[in-house]
Amino acid sequence: MFLKKVTAMARGTLVVDECLEPLAPYLEQKNIHIIVPEKSMTDDKIIKTLLANRILVTHNVDDFKNKASSFDYGIISTSHVNIKQLDTLANMISDAIIKYKLWSYRHGFLLTLHQDGKHKLENLTD
Repeated sequence: MFLKKVTAMARGTLVVDECLEPLAPYLEQKNIHIIVPEKSMTDDKIIKTLLANRILVTHNVDDFKNKASSFDYGIISTSHVNIKQLDTLANMISDAIIKYKLWSYRHGFLLTLHQDGKHKLENLTD
């Protein structure tokens, strides 16, 4: 008898900035599809080729914030949290996606994570 392996569809796709690449497997364990840009890609190329209707997880918000509305992507900022505790950070991101319904937003927002759980969601639309 042949058993077909069934794989679940990912909850959604996140683009993880290269400085957070070690976070990728932890987010994949949360059933999130992860895209990590090639190291040689410029920020502009990442924006134009990978981010449309996706969410970027980054520690460098200033590099991406001003173009989020124009290029239709959202941002989750890790600049105010400990990025060395990868499992905790992945849980925080997964929980925030659910709490703030980020899959339905898809673009025009900045969610700044805070270690104490008091995250800040901003609208970036024009």
